[in-house]
Amino acid sequence: MRGGDGAFRQHFGDEPVIIVGAKDNSRCRDVCRKDALLAAYGDHEVILSSANTFSHDKLEVPFRECLGSLFSPQDIDTPANNSWYLFGDNNHKEWEAVFSEYRQPEYILDDERLGGFTAALSFGIGASGTGVPFHVHGPGFSEVLWGRKRWFLTHKDEKPDFSPDETTLMWLRTRYYSIMQSDFRGKLFECTIGP
Repeated sequence: MRGGDGAFRQHFGDEPVIIVGAKDNSRCRDVCRKDALLAAYGDHEVILSSANTFSHDKLEVPFRECLGSLFSPQDIDTPANNSWYLFGDNNHKEWEAVFSEYRQPEYILDDERLGGFTAALSFGIGASGTGVPFHVHGPGFSEVLWGRKRWFLTHKDEKPDFSPDETTLMWLRTRYYSIMQSDFRGKLFECTIGP
C-alpha cells in the first residue's frame, strides 16, 4: 500500500500486522553473516544500549567484543542495566554496506496526526534471550535477518505487570504465565518472527 493517505492504517488499523515476503533481503542477510560482519567491522567501535525500558545506559566497545563475550545467551539473573544490545546508535556512513543492501517494504506508514515522516533505518543485534521490556513506539516495521525475535505487544493504553528495569527473560519466566491466567490475557498479542 503506497501513498501518504494513510492507506496502510486504513486497511489494517492499529493492530499488529505480520508481513511475509515483502522484499527479498537475501543480499543483506549475506552481508550480515557473523563472519562477514566481523571481517568488515570487527575493530570498529559500536555503542550498545542497556536493555531496560528507556535504554538510558550506553557502552562503547569494539564490535568484535560485542559479538564475543558481551553477546553470550542471556542469564536469567542478569539485571537489565547489565544486559546489552546494539540498536539505534548506528553510524550510517560507517555501516553503509549493510544499509545499502537492505530493501525496504513497499508500505508507507504516513500518518497525518504525526505530520508525516521519512523512514529511519536502524540496524540491531542482540544475544539469545535478550530484549527490551515493554515500551511505547510509533508506527514502524521490524525485520529479522538472522535468528528469531519473539514479540509481546499491547495497545498503548494497556500495560501488563512488568518492571522497566527487569529483563524480558526475567519477565517471561516470572510474570508471563500469571498474566496469561489473568484478565489481561486477551490484551496481550504475541508472535515470533524469523527471517
